[in-house]
This record gives sequence, C-alpha cells and structure tokens, in this order.
Amino acid sequence: MELPETQRTPGIVVFVAILNFISASFSALGMVLALLGLAFGNALGLADALSRQLTEIQTRTNVVYGINFVFIIIFLISLSFFVFFLSIGLGLLKGKKFAWFTQVAASVLGLIGFPIWTVLNGIILYCFFQPRVRDWFKV
Repeated sequence: MELPETQRTPGIVVFVAILNFISASFSALGMVLALLGLAFGNALGLADALSRQLTEIQTRTNVVYGINFVFIIIFLISLSFFVFFLSIGLGLLKGKKFAWFTQVAASVLGLIGFPIWTVLNGIILYCFFQPRVRDWFKV
C-alpha cells in the first residue's frame, strides 16, 4: 500500500537530512581524533616535541596541560556539532518545526561560503520555502 502523496517525506528533506548526517559523522570523527589525542598524545611524544619547540621561546613550559586542554576543547566543540547536526537531521525526517527553522537559519549562514556552499544553501532555501515542503513541516 502506497502512502498518499501528502504523507511522503519530500525528496529535498531527505537529501538535506543526509547532508546533516554526513556533517554529524565528520563531527564524530573530530571527537574520536580528540579522544585519541587525549589518550595517546603524550605516549606518542607530542608533549615532548612541543616542549622542545617552546623551550626556545620560553624556558619554563608545561605543555601537557595545554595539549590536554586543546583536545578537550576540540572534543566539546565536535560533540556540540554532532548533537546539533544529528538532531536537525532526525527532526527533518520526522517533520518537526524546529528542524525547519534551524535548517533555514543554518542555510542562511551557509550562504557565506562562496561559491559552492552559497549555491547549495540557496537551493536548500528555495526548496524549503516550496508549499509541499512547508506543508510537511506545517509552517
């Protein structure tokens, strides 16, 4: 039994949700790399290499805390982007209003990325204001 036309997820919504899931996967990769840096950065000699470089500039350095701080910041930023993109992607597929508004706002910001992101986000904005897509989100 095929669903009526008004209940099927519009193709552009599925496409944009997939783009959000891809962005979430890159954020997950950033989290994994940050965790690997936290776990193995000192074991691989990262702190020693940076200490040698910094001793030429300043005689007293404690690089280990700085490296760990940087990896924690990278992890937290990646985690926030992961949650952001994942929630938008799931919200788009479920037809949630917050996802439509958030995606439109993100696409407006994405217009800055000239030339490829400008074109892609322009197409997304154009399609998200079409009646069928607006009906899907009930906006």
